[in-house]
Amino acid sequence: MSTATIMYDVRDARHPLYLAGSGWGGSMRPLGEGVTTDEIMQTADLDWLVEQRPLYTREGGQFAAFEEVGSHVANVRRDTGTVLGVVGSGYRPAQNRTVLDVASEIVRSGEAR
Repeated sequence: MSTATIMYDVRDARHPLYLAGSGWGGSMRPLGEGVTTDEIMQTADLDWLVEQRPLYTREGGQFAAFEEVGSHVANVRRDTGTVLGVVGSGYRPAQNRTVLDVASEIVRSGEAR
């Protein structure tokens, strides 16, 4: 099965944006008025949190003690435990809901072009 990726320039407001996903039986639906952040998150499978977990290392054989690696942490998808990546300990992930809420506020303000 072939899939196409359509790219839009942020400044090009002549074309509607679409959201496709299993939530609507795989069909595409234009994103317009009345689409909530919750609908977008569920349909796009973004309704999950990122948490940070410590990393550990062990030297000296199987009975050696684990030592925490303080300089880095693992970003982990909370619902599945999938490791999304390893980052420096000062990094703070932006949660999906926060990013979508900011984007929704920009659209509601009328400042999106």
